[in-house]
Amino acid sequence: MAGIIEDMEKVRLRDPEPAEILTELSSLAETLKAQAVEPQNSIPDVFIWMLVGNKRTAYYRLPVHQIIYSPDGHSGKYCAKEMTVVLKHPGQKAHREWQIPAKLRLKFWFGKKQFEEEWTKCQTDDVVVMAETYENQVALLGKWVTRGPAMTRPKFSDSTGKLKLKKESFFPPAGWEWAGDWHVSPELSLIYNRDAGHKSFIEDVYELQTRIPAGPWHMAKVFWTDALNDTMPAKEEVELPEGWEWDNDWSVDMNRGVDDEGFEYCVESTIGGFGPVEKTYHLSRRRRWIRQRTMVAESNAIKEKDQEALKASEGWEYAPLFNMKFHGKESKMDLVRRRRWHRKMKATGKESKPCTFSFGDEDGDDSDDSDAEEKAKAGCLAAPRMFLESTQVNKYQLRAYIYQARSLMAADDNARSGTLLSLSSFSH
Repeated sequence: MAGIIEDMEKVRLRDPEPAEILTELSSLAETLKAQAVEPQNSIPDVFIWMLVGNKRTAYYRLPVHQIIYSPDGHSGKYCAKEMTVVLKHPGQKAHREWQIPAKLRLKFWFGKKQFEEEWTKCQTDDVVVMAETYENQVALLGKWVTRGPAMTRPKFSDSTGKLKLKKESFFPPAGWEWAGDWHVSPELSLIYNRDAGHKSFIEDVYELQTRIPAGPWHMAKVFWTDALNDTMPAKEEVELPEGWEWDNDWSVDMNRGVDDEGFEYCVESTIGGFGPVEKTYHLSRRRRWIRQRTMVAESNAIKEKDQEALKASEGWEYAPLFNMKFHGKESKMDLVRRRRWHRKMKATGKESKPCTFSFGDEDGDDSDDSDAEEKAKAGCLAAPRMFLESTQVNKYQLRAYIYQARSLMAADDNARSGTLLSLSSFSH
């Protein structure tokens, strides 16, 4: 600050022109703005990463001074306030990808441990603290078992399958106690299908073909896929959900950047970058088949049936492999399944205490895997799951009238694929 004052004194003694004074004041304003945040950035920024497997695919960066808590009323402008953040791809991929990786609705609070009670006070909903573990099984000779060559995860583990977390291994921390027994807690997203909230919906599958250089096109090893190149059943095997009826038969979608037969081409389907013009170096092509269906039953009745079906499934999620996306309904290609178990904790006193777990040793089916390395991994899992239980239901409606749209990004690098405009309200 002394240097700033000295510089301004020199400006005053020079008796400069008004334009020069404005330039000096603008520079001073920028300097003061930078100093007002924090003269020395001793605390790093907050990063939120989206992980796919072990790969970091998207992130959001937030300066700490915007969410830090201060008891004298000078907290950050986003401290304890709900905000919507849009994640972006790291590195150069952010300039190539037109899709938004994810959008989150969050509430940030960053402060000293002694002010932890202030975080609890600012909650409009009830904060529920849960212990969490996943039960894993694989299909073997028509039965679901917990052993075998395909069982690459412990019988009970975390969501990634890397940490062995048996129910008996959880011990409540000091100041906390169990509030009930273990119970199956299915993922809420399993209740809602892709057609949730729609009266009319278009089913789609992609027909994938490949070839060798200068050779003819033929069926690919995985012939039917979705837009993300994941395996799908053939279009004839797509089941019509209960309460819906087909409006038409399957047809090729020609309302896209495709050739006369509905195909789009690329070098390799796993890489992407499809375009409508065939080149000699293209080794993959695909076309989209669509079929529209319309809801004929009441949406509430269908939702209730889906919830009953989820309850009857005992909370199991299915997938072809553990490293693939899980879904609620079992299909022929599913070889693994898992379900989530929760156990609620509650504080024993009025004072807020840290809710970090300690893990104990016990004998069980997986006792031969309880080595020092596994214990060290489990020790890294300190924080439990925290949920907000809301007692009030809020309904929102989004209406958008697009008068004119400019500078929309193309869906590929060469701008041959059409643009896309995505509207969302909160996280839906």
